[in-house]
Parts: sequence; C-alpha cells; structure tokens
Amino acid sequence: MVPKFEPFNSPVHSLPPEILSEIFLLSLEGPYHILGPLHDGPWLIGRVCHRWRVIVWGYSALWSSFVVGWPRPRQEDTGRRLLGEALRRTGQRGLSVKIWICDAFPDVITETLLQHSSQWEAVDLCGPAPNQWIQLSELGLHFPSLRLLAVNHTSSAELPAVLSMFKDAPNLKSLQINLHNPHPLSFHPAAIKFPWSRITDLKMSIEGRVGPSVEILRLCSNLEVLEESCGVFVPEAVTDPVPLTLRILRSLSVGSPLFLRYITCPALEHLSIAIPHRLPFSERDLSRFFVRSGSQLQTLKLGSLAQDISDPRQLFSCIPQLRKLFLGFQGCDYYGNLTRILTSIRSQDAGVMIPRLSVLELSVDEIFTGKIQLEGRDEILIGIIVERWDVPQESRVTRLNQVRISCEFMGFTDYMVTQQYEAARNRTLARVDRLKLFKTEGLDISIIAKQTNIEGPLEDHVLLA
Repeated sequence: MVPKFEPFNSPVHSLPPEILSEIFLLSLEGPYHILGPLHDGPWLIGRVCHRWRVIVWGYSALWSSFVVGWPRPRQEDTGRRLLGEALRRTGQRGLSVKIWICDAFPDVITETLLQHSSQWEAVDLCGPAPNQWIQLSELGLHFPSLRLLAVNHTSSAELPAVLSMFKDAPNLKSLQINLHNPHPLSFHPAAIKFPWSRITDLKMSIEGRVGPSVEILRLCSNLEVLEESCGVFVPEAVTDPVPLTLRILRSLSVGSPLFLRYITCPALEHLSIAIPHRLPFSERDLSRFFVRSGSQLQTLKLGSLAQDISDPRQLFSCIPQLRKLFLGFQGCDYYGNLTRILTSIRSQDAGVMIPRLSVLELSVDEIFTGKIQLEGRDEILIGIIVERWDVPQESRVTRLNQVRISCEFMGFTDYMVTQQYEAARNRTLARVDRLKLFKTEGLDISIIAKQTNIEGPLEDHVLLA
C-alpha cells in the first residue's frame, strides 16, 4: 500500500501579507536592475508562487529603488513594457534611481523614465553623458520631489549640461560630485544654471587642483555638511591662500591634506580627518585651521597619518570644548602617533587636556595581547580611563562616560601562553579586570574583537558589551 503524504505547507506561507511584505523588503540587498534579467529583486520574489506574486505586485516599496541600464539592444518594446510595469507598481511613492547614462538609451525608455520624474527623490547619474542626456537640459524639466543628486564620472565639459537639467528642483538639498582633474581655466561652476544656494549637504571628490573645489564651495552659501574625499590635490601657486569662510558648516570630513588651508569654519562641531596613508599630512595646516575656526569643535575623528604628530598637546589645546574623540588606527603598522596622542591626553604637566571629553572611541588591530611592544600603549589607555572615570564631583573636568574599543584581535597567541610570558599575561588580565570593575560601577564600555583566543586565559574576559 502506497503511504499517503500530506502536502507540506511551509510556516512562511502562514504569515500575514503585512509581515511577508516587510520580509521581502529586507531580503533585497540593494537596488534591483529594472531592465535586467528577471532573476533580480522583486521580479524574482514574484515568481515563487501566486500568493507571493500578488503581495509583491502590490507593494510599492519593493519597486521604488532601482538601477537603469540598457543591456537589451534591439529590444525596445520589451524594455518599455518591463519599465512601464515596474514604474506603475511604484504608485505615487518616491523613487531612488541610479542611471547608467553612458548607455545609449532608446528614446522610448528615456521618455518613460521622465514621465515619472515628479517621483524622483534620489538620483545617481553614472558615466560620461552622451548628447541624448545633454539635450535634456533644454527641456525645462521639473523635479518637485528631488532631494539628493549624485553625478559620478562625468567630465567637467559635460557637467554644466547635466546639472542644468536639475535647475528646477526646489527641494534639492544634497549633492554628490565626482570629477577627475577639471581644468581651472575652463571650469566655471558659477555659470551653471543650478540651485547651488539650496545645497546644505555636499559630498565632493574632485581630483586635480584645489581651485575648482573652492569655487563650488563659494557658491554653496548654505552648506552645513561637507565630505571632501579628493585624495590628490596639486598645490596652487599661492602658498598662503586667503581661506574661504563657510559660516554655517557644522560637519566636515577631509580626505586631502591641503584642503584645510583653503577654508575656515567658525561654526564647525564635527571634524573627521581620513587622509590616505600615501599622502603627506601637515600638522601646521591643522593647527592653523583650528586657530582660524575657533574652539567650538565637539567631535574629532582622526585616522592613521603618514607623518608623526610631534606635539598633540598643541593641537588639543586649540579645541578645549571637545567632547568626543575617535582614534581610528586599524590597519596601521606604526602606533607611534597613537601612543603619543594617548600620552598627551593622560599627561597633566600643563593641566588636564581635553577637559570636557566624555566619549572615547579607539580602533586598532590588536589590544590586550600581552605583547611587550604594545603593553605601554595599553597601560596608557587604562590610565586615561581610570583618571577620567574617578573624577571628583566638584572637579571642572567632565567624567568619561562612554568607551568603545574595536579591534581585529584580542587575547594571547600560542607563544604567549607559555610560562615565559606568565607575568605579561597576568598584567594583561589585571587590566581587563579593572575595566570590568568600571563597567560594574556604571561606565558604558565595550570591547568588540573580530577574533579572540578562545583557548587562552582571556576566554572569559574577551568582550565587555
């Protein structure tokens, strides 16, 4: 007798549509290719079964973030149908669109996209712009919902036409520009019909001379957030330029060592310095920037630098209001700068340094390993935490209330577990035990390690979370 099997119904099929919709949305790894093969994004999910297809077809959030390229030569009708179906399923929802404008789109595809331009909230245009896209700047298009525009890998000759396409975007606040070596004699951003004064958030990567970058900043009079990641700057002939004042800039991220010479930021609260290791860094430029901009800085994020900071105390004395310090030295073979910075914070020879420091974050390759060459640095760190935690109530020094340490490795390597290194292991365990004690007293401290020695004595002391 053939056994009778009941059909198996997976628990996922019993979930209500509202929960399934959210699961589908979380399962998407990013924007889907709206004209790509039908095994991407919501196209794929909708092919599993009829119930899923009904849910996917009616959930606009699944369809609203997509990439548009043209991989279908001589298939204009198919492309138009797929694009039209997907766009209809977005309803009236705002769209996040990445367009490979370097592709030669059929007119019918471009027209279908532009029919929904009123829904565009975030647009990323990638690649050199052909005449087809340059001509769109003459149509007088309206983008009422646009808030973010990114222009990547477009030449400086094409940039005016591309930006002019978005001259009527009343809600545009964020702009991202990626240009390679625009010629300063032919690059005139002031002549571009674009709402520069509306931009409050600018991400800029313009390699070459610093002049074009400064000219763009001069037009963005309401800039509040600036991320500069050019990486390579050719110095201008003027060694001491007259800095441009960005009066309401609150947050600045710098990737080019020369950039700080050209700006002054009297309202700056957050500064991140992430200069590629191959580029020289000028401690003098940073000190002058601090002096020009004033002492109101609240947060400083400092990465590994190619040059030594000879006198960290001089730098920190310019920013006495600093409350949060992040030292990111992961992937750095040389810890001289980090040790010198930590030493300057702990030293009280000329008074307490950074007296209002309440948050300290540290990122290193390894910590609390018992290695002799790193023990000094680890002990200085412990000393800072001890002194800034045990602050008398009547003191003017702010108590440290949060410590975050992230590292690749914490614990003892195989050779460290031998009897020869017992004293170093005991000292390391004592340091970790002190941190555990502070945690029980109320200090918000965590140590996050990607790898730990699960065999060694640190097995029960690895993470404080």
